[in-house]
Amino acid sequence: MVNIFDCYKRNPSLMECVKVDIDAKVSKVSIYIKGGGVPMVDNGDGVYDLKGSGYGSRLINIFSLEFITEAVKDTTKFKHV
Repeated sequence: MVNIFDCYKRNPSLMECVKVDIDAKVSKVSIYIKGGGVPMVDNGDGVYDLKGSGYGSRLINIFSLEFITEAVKDTTKFKHV
């Protein structure tokens, strides 16, 4: 969520919609962003990482059984598991 707010602060006109869904029964949190989103970079082998990812996403990844990031740019979908 911190990355989302950072993107919004940089350029509010790019952030159209943010939806957060928390399903406590299956311990799942989903975040949908329509707009600028979180920057992703190709690390050279076709895998995309979050650019400028700080401690927030790293800690979520460490303490989660599964951590998936999906992003769509134009018509290309990127997925990081």
